[in-house]
Amino acid sequence: CMEPLITETPNKLLTLEYVAASWQNYMHKSYQEDKITHIQLPTGGFFGVYDGHGSNRTNNNVSSFLQNHLHIFFKQSDKKTTQEKLEDAFFQAEKRALANFNDGSTAVVAYIDENNVLHLAW
Repeated sequence: CMEPLITETPNKLLTLEYVAASWQNYMHKSYQEDKITHIQLPTGGFFGVYDGHGSNRTNNNVSSFLQNHLHIFFKQSDKKTTQEKLEDAFFQAEKRALANFNDGSTAVVAYIDENNVLHLAW
């Protein structure tokens, strides 16, 4: 088990270096249903873990959709809170997935904002 490396930068923000891994039992399936993602947004870091149910189609769609929409949401300077932005993104992702796919996905995401506040959504 690897411990994350946390270092303090000159401006007192923490820098987190991490390693992510995923494992799939290929004796049963020839493809990976699960997904791990990370993107650096202008306002912080976004991490996602997605558990596929039946195929990887919904996972791929939901992970891309959440990343793209959160990137747009966090660039907007509106009065919505981080919680409201995460709820909106999840609601839209779920609505889209239910309308277009028969398989499923479970997602948990973490957003670390510019003040090093951790926000979780699932």
